[in-house]
Amino acid sequence: MKVLKAANINPDVNRVKALVASLSEVDIDEAIKSASSLVTAAPAAAPAPAPAEKEEKKEEKKEEKKEEKKEEEFMGLGALFGG
Repeated sequence: MKVLKAANINPDVNRVKALVASLSEVDIDEAIKSASSLVTAAPAAAPAPAPAEKEEKKEEKKEEKKEEKKEEEFMGLGALFGG
């Protein structure tokens, strides 16, 4: 409670008591061991992009290629005129 009050948080006394009571039978060392084994056993995989995102990326790539092609064309025209 002191920590919460020091952080300018007004805790609900009944909720804090209920939390403490529910944790009274928990073996902290065992909980830490089981949590750390879960973390090492299951590495996080990157989420697959949504289909809409894939389409947007394809469209962006197409537009970038078009822009690059236009720039190359302009560069070629500049060489024709001594640029």
